[in-house]
Amino acid sequence: MIILSLFLTTILVFTENLPFWSVGYIGVGAFFGWFYSAPPIRFSYRGMSEIPHFIAGIMNTGWGYILVTGTIDLNLLIFAIPLSLHLLNVILIFEIPDREADIHGKKKNIIVTYGRKNSYLLISSIFWIATIYYFILAITGWNSQYINFWLVAIASMIPTVLAMYMYFEKPLEKDNATKFAIKTALSLFSFSILFLVYFIFLTL
Repeated sequence: MIILSLFLTTILVFTENLPFWSVGYIGVGAFFGWFYSAPPIRFSYRGMSEIPHFIAGIMNTGWGYILVTGTIDLNLLIFAIPLSLHLLNVILIFEIPDREADIHGKKKNIIVTYGRKNSYLLISSIFWIATIYYFILAITGWNSQYINFWLVAIASMIPTVLAMYMYFEKPLEKDNATKFAIKTALSLFSFSILFLVYFIFLTL
């Protein structure tokens, strides 16, 4: 699949006039995806499993931006940061139910290292940073002629509030922690769907 993705990107370079470095861009994404668990790097076993997910948030958004504009600039980075924070929280939330299995499998991630209790605070904090970030974009009027970031910021409160509730409850036992993780993940996916629907609406 990695070889196929590089091949298809090369075709796009010649048929859609994309910059040739976009092949390398896809290669970087493939690198992090492959070595997430593959030797010799094995990010998930060296305390770096969250790094590829944060980078993926920027790179996934960036690929769409490249396809539309043919380049990368500061606008992409400004827009992609909160999406990367949300994608970082995706892996943190999914690691919560797997803590015991990850310990047994000798994985090293934030949930394994710092425990569920501290991780709830981290997840809640990341959600709040993303939400505040959206409110700052709304207040400053960044690209307000195209995007109403007030709507985005308000919608982003859905996972933020639920994550804060999860932090106050602090379910440490696996079954209860799993239930809270599922609810938080669903709230994040709900925001993502609303986010996507809004941007589809903007194109109409």
